[in-house]
Amino acid sequence: MKINENLSTESGWEIIEHQFAEEHLVAAGSNFLTGNGYLGYRGTFPEWRKDRYVGCFVTDTYDNGDGKWTELCNVPNALYTLLKVDGEEVSTCCEPVPSTGTKAPFYCRKLDLKSGILSLENCWQGQNGKKLAIKTEQFASYADLHVIPLRYRVTALEPCRLEIWTGIDGRIWDLNGRHLHDYLFDSGADYLSVTARTGELGIRVAVLEGHTVSGAVPIPGNQGR
Repeated sequence: MKINENLSTESGWEIIEHQFAEEHLVAAGSNFLTGNGYLGYRGTFPEWRKDRYVGCFVTDTYDNGDGKWTELCNVPNALYTLLKVDGEEVSTCCEPVPSTGTKAPFYCRKLDLKSGILSLENCWQGQNGKKLAIKTEQFASYADLHVIPLRYRVTALEPCRLEIWTGIDGRIWDLNGRHLHDYLFDSGADYLSVTARTGELGIRVAVLEGHTVSGAVPIPGNQGR
């Protein structure tokens, strides 16, 4: 097993990563997992999909999908969020780059075991040279075991056009066999939903996404949008 030498801590309550390492992709998703006893969400990045081992596993959804292994189901991903800058897709796990002014290159993924909050801070620069400061935070609520809030904050360091694509990703990474069937999709003014059932016992699974958006605030001296 490979050990991630980039991990550190400040008080003993945190797991901190200062450089993304592709070779630790699977292990890091487990190391940075957040959960509340009812569900657990792997410590992946908002724009990642099934090929990057995104997973939200829910208690009491055991299913046998391949005739051999019984396991908890991975459900559709309601935290999927993709940011585009002038049409270019942003990778929140990219290597840090120098930002404007006096800021230094920066990347930090941190799981605070005391608060249960997983956070990411990074500076990003696209092929077109546009630069952003990104910060995300998420946790599995203990007050409401069915809720995983995600806050995605982006600061444009120069004028650009920002687009946020969000939704429920139903393309699921399954460990052993397919578990969910009979998908039904619905939407309203402020929500999206997906329901499905497990193949073996017919357990119904429902995933909903709601969101709020705070308006763009130009940096003083800039005319960003």
